Amino acid sequence: MGLLKKFLRGVYFFCVGVKAASRDFNRWYRSNRNIPKPLRNRAALAVMTLAIVAGGWGMFYAASHIDLQVGALQVSADSEKPKRTVPQVQSQAEQQAEPEEKPAAEKDSEAQRLASQIAENESKQQEQLAQDDGAGAQMSNLKLPSSASSDVDAIASATRYNEISDEELTDAINNNADQYYSAASSDGSGGTVYTPPAAGDIAAWKAINPDVRGWITISNTNINYPIVIGSYNDYYTHLGYYKEASRNGVIWFDSDTKFNSKGEITSQNAVLYGHNWTNCWRPVRIGNPNDVMFAQLAAYDDAQFAAQNPYVRIKTEGGDHLYQIFSVFYTTLDFAYNYADGDVVADIIKTAKSKSIHNFNVSVGSKDQIITLSTCTRILGQSLGENQRFVVMAKKIS
Repeated sequence: MGLLKKFLRGVYFFCVGVKAASRDFNRWYRSNRNIPKPLRNRAALAVMTLAIVAGGWGMFYAASHIDLQVGALQVSADSEKPKRTVPQVQSQAEQQAEPEEKPAAEKDSEAQRLASQIAENESKQQEQLAQDDGAGAQMSNLKLPSSASSDVDAIASATRYNEISDEELTDAINNNADQYYSAASSDGSGGTVYTPPAAGDIAAWKAINPDVRGWITISNTNINYPIVIGSYNDYYTHLGYYKEASRNGVIWFDSDTKFNSKGEITSQNAVLYGHNWTNCWRPVRIGNPNDVMFAQLAAYDDAQFAAQNPYVRIKTEGGDHLYQIFSVFYTTLDFAYNYADGDVVADIIKTAKSKSIHNFNVSVGSKDQIITLSTCTRILGQSLGENQRFVVMAKKIS
C-alpha cells in the first residue's frame, strides 16, 4: 500500500511539473517580442504544437517502416544467395601420418642443397653486422652545424617556464586574499567585518544581455553576479544569463523595480530573487563552491557570519552603493514583502525587523531605500513545500 501511495504521489508531482512547465512556456511564448505579434496567441501556439506532434509521429512511423522494409529485403537477398560447398581439407596431423617415401638419391641431393643455403645465409648476416658497426662509428663522429643547434635551443626555450619558489607562490596567494578582503575592519568588539568586493563589468554583460541592470557582491560568498530584469516576474525563473534554459537560473530584479534614466534604482524596495537548490536545510553550509546563485545567502542563518558580513554591494549603471543588513528571517508567502513602492513598504520594514532571527541594531526609517534578497528554503518544514522563503533585507547607506 505504501509503494502504491508513493507511485501515485510521484505521478501527481509529475503532472504538476508538466502543468507548471506548460504554463511557463505559454507565458514565455506570448510575451516573446521576437515572435511576430499575429502568432503570439493560444490558437497559433496550439496549431504549431499539433504540427510538431504530427510531424514527429510521421517521422517515427516512416523510420520504423523503413527499418522493416530493409530487414525484409535483406532476408530475401540472403535466401537467394547460392549455397557454397566447402571442400574438405586433410588435417596436418593426417598429412604427417602418411609421409611419401622418397628415393635415397633424392634425399642426399636435398640435404646438400639445404646445407649450402644455410652457409650462404650466415655469410650475409656477418656482412650486414660489419656494415652496421661502420655506420655507427660514423654517426658518433657526426656533429650538428652551430646554426642548427642554436635553432633547436631557441625552439626549446619557447616552452620553458620561469620557476617560482614556494615563498613567491605564498605571497601571490596572500596578495589575492588581501585584495579580496582589502576593506576588512574591526567591529569594535574584536571581531572582523568585511566589505563586499568590487562589482564586475556591467557594460560588457549588457552587450551580451540587454536585460542586465546591475551587479551584486557579498563578502565571503560566491555571490558575485550580474542582475537582470525580465518583462514579467517569472521570466527568468528557468533561464540563464544568455537566456538559455537553466536550472540554476540568474539573480533577477522584481519586474516592478523602477530605474531612472541614469540607471539608478528609484523604487524604495528593490526585490532580488535567486534560486537555492542545495543549501535549504540546517545546519546551513558556509562557503561550499557547489552552492551557486543565492544558495550561499543561507549562510546568514549563522549569527557569526551575519555579524562579520553585514553589507551588500549593489552596483548599477548609475552608481556603486553599499547596503547594511538590518533583518534576516524565514517566512511563508503570507507575508507579502515584495512590494516595490507605496505606503505598504513602511509596514514591510516593521514586520521584517520583528521577524529577524538576529539583532543587527540597525535603525531603519519608513522612508529609507532598501533591498530585499529572497530565496528558497525548507527549514520551516517539508509540509510547507514551496510556500516558504529565506529573506535578507538591507538599507542603503552609501
